[in-house]
Amino acid sequence: GATHTGDDCVIQEGELAYFPEGCYYGPQDQSRCGHNSLTMVIQFGGPSMSGYISRAEMEQAFADLKQTGDFEQGVYRRHAPEAGQRRNQDSYEAIWEHHSRRKLAYPKPRFAAPLRFAETHFQWKADEHLPGVSHKHIATLTEARLQVGFLRLEASASFSLESGTSTRLVFFKSGSGSFGSSGHWMEHTAVHLDPGETLDMTAETTSEALVVDLPQLS
Repeated sequence: GATHTGDDCVIQEGELAYFPEGCYYGPQDQSRCGHNSLTMVIQFGGPSMSGYISRAEMEQAFADLKQTGDFEQGVYRRHAPEAGQRRNQDSYEAIWEHHSRRKLAYPKPRFAAPLRFAETHFQWKADEHLPGVSHKHIATLTEARLQVGFLRLEASASFSLESGTSTRLVFFKSGSGSFGSSGHWMEHTAVHLDPGETLDMTAETTSEALVVDLPQLS
């Protein structure tokens, strides 16, 4: 179903969306869609090199800050702010600064608004060298080269996802198959590849997978 991320950005079923760092969106109110939805969210650092806080790091900073203030409706309210501190501060900003031990400098947005991609409107391109293998390139974004695309394997087709220079995520929308001798995939299997890792695949049934190369932030 549709997912509400702001009145100007409602993600329709089957769409992809990219939320650039420094770019405003929200407020989110799923009730505006009139139903629940299921959405996969992938969060990562951006080209400003500000960094991304993991869930565990965020929870630790939240617990620390609870000792000196309260979180209320997206605002952190300090009991007794020190010199240079605001009494009221955006919750995430306060958590980020506590964890990072520095002021958060918001990057200038590289895009005017979040981007939505109607994935089903993009065309598959058959692999010139491998029968039963097709690719669908969606986008390459920013100077850090976030890359998004899809891979389709017909039944019995084999493909080797070559090593890359960035962290890569593979999420199977459908189908089943095997990773050589290292396991199998089914619908909604997810794979994490570090830079330099390869992935050998042979499909048992027709399979489609989302392939995301995360930004190169070295």
